[in-house]
Amino acid sequence: MDDPVVIQLGSSILAYVVYSLLLYLIANKLGHESAWLAWVPLINLFLMCDLAGKSWLWMLLLCVPLVNIIVIIMLWMNIAEARGKASLWGILAIVPVGNLVMMLYLALSE
Repeated sequence: MDDPVVIQLGSSILAYVVYSLLLYLIANKLGHESAWLAWVPLINLFLMCDLAGKSWLWMLLLCVPLVNIIVIIMLWMNIAEARGKASLWGILAIVPVGNLVMMLYLALSE
């Protein structure tokens, strides 16, 4: 049970489940009719673009190295604004552990 591959796989699955659950909750709070898309790999990026009020073409920018960092910040800033929160919360998307705090705040706050 101490196999590094098993530990990595387990932690990756846990991270994906937490991310999907929080994105699902955020989509529900914004009244998105297809919040279940948060659970589908890659399609959840389309959901993020939709929640941020951006075209699905922004997903193509997520494939460009270094540009994707700026795009993910902009998407989360727009999602934060859509939730009625300060857009600066989106900057935490690139900070380890800060991204979890940011998503928890956006998903669980009123």
